[in-house]
Amino acid sequence: MGAGWLEGLLATLDGAMSMPVLLWVGMRLLGERDNYLLVLGGVPSWWLIGGHVVEGAASRLDTGLFLILFVSLGGLFSLAGFQTQKD
Repeated sequence: MGAGWLEGLLATLDGAMSMPVLLWVGMRLLGERDNYLLVLGGVPSWWLIGGHVVEGAASRLDTGLFLILFVSLGGLFSLAGFQTQKD
């Protein structure tokens, strides 16, 4: 363990946890219900895709492709949530 490992760990945890928490809080504030699949699918997607891009392991093209993948997964998860709603 070198200098700054604690700060690096805290920054990683902050980046990994901020998006799922903001997603959940925002959807609750907007009155969205039955968004469990979106949150449960979005959190691992964010950790894998966002973590890979943030760590600098991706080029500009890779970053764009990861963004498209993340948006596509989010859209699929949200569509699956709409079909389970009852009128």
